[in-house]
Amino acid sequence: MKISSKQAINIVESLSDIIHHNINFIDTNSVIIASSDKSRIGDYHGGSKLVYETKKPVVIYEDSEYEGAKAGINYPVTFEDEIVATIGITGDHKDVQRFSRIIVKMTEILIKEFYFRDQKEVRSENERYLIELLISEQKTLETAISVATSLNVDLDEYKRVAILKLQDKEHKFTNMRKLILNSIQRRLGVKELVVNNQGNYVLLLSSTDLVRLESIKSYITSKYSIEIAVGFSEELESKEDIFYQYQNTSHIVVLAHKMQRYEIVTLNDFDLELISLNLDESFKETYLKKVFGDISEDVLEQWTNMLVAFARNDGSINATSDELYIHKNTLQYRLKKIKEITGYDPRKLRDFTILFLATLLYNQE
Repeated sequence: MKISSKQAINIVESLSDIIHHNINFIDTNSVIIASSDKSRIGDYHGGSKLVYETKKPVVIYEDSEYEGAKAGINYPVTFEDEIVATIGITGDHKDVQRFSRIIVKMTEILIKEFYFRDQKEVRSENERYLIELLISEQKTLETAISVATSLNVDLDEYKRVAILKLQDKEHKFTNMRKLILNSIQRRLGVKELVVNNQGNYVLLLSSTDLVRLESIKSYITSKYSIEIAVGFSEELESKEDIFYQYQNTSHIVVLAHKMQRYEIVTLNDFDLELISLNLDESFKETYLKKVFGDISEDVLEQWTNMLVAFARNDGSINATSDELYIHKNTLQYRLKKIKEITGYDPRKLRDFTILFLATLLYNQE
């Protein structure tokens, strides 16, 4: 195992909190790559060369005894029965010796931590690549199967695809995304997968149970003060089905997000909304212009939010005004205003259908 300079520096800094002697971390080429004494970094260390040759600690009594070395003791550091580095402690050998066991042990523990962390990162990157292959194009399935085999992943074990889309909100996005990813990972089964893909969290689940997914959603919402729209696919019939179920689920989670439906949704939760997904862009623009005319963005934003809430509450004035935190008279005034400006009355079924379709198209822009 090769120890990087960054890892070596972290080790030296950790060990410096324990003893007040200079500590040197020396690589397998006998070069000091980290040291409490920054001036020695990059220097050749003749004493460590002897450590690698004898596989034993080397005591240096005088500064001039070995090229580039100072009085002290240098110890071999092993990982999986292989010497991967030398740790040197500068000072009188009698004084230094009492720290030797703990210093070597701590160094080896830290190296193990770095190794397992690196392995986890490599695994996570491979899992991300696997999911990207599965959801990008059907023709990449053969490659995905090969990658899955190398990772000891059985694609036939997965039963559902889930996609989590975060509420648009100003925050330290990059850092929060990593924390949320870790939170999801800790709550999944051993063989279940999650990756951050283009800002959304894509999950491959081996269970059809909604309770656990609801628990994950509730935890993230509470922990990070952010709402989440969750798309939950139909049950997978085979590994070939992952691509198609991902496509369907990505559509419905986008719809849910734009409609501010921060809940778990399935294909069965949408009807008219699905039709609007594949309409020609020029037709959408024409339709929006016909229904809403030249209404300003601010007013249109208010109207569409109101109409979505009105639909969600089945046209109830009381329930809609409660959700929007406005007086019911204010709501009725705004509904009348829509009729005055557009000619369509939201309280009439046919007119509301026209307005609601325009709202769906507007929210997809």
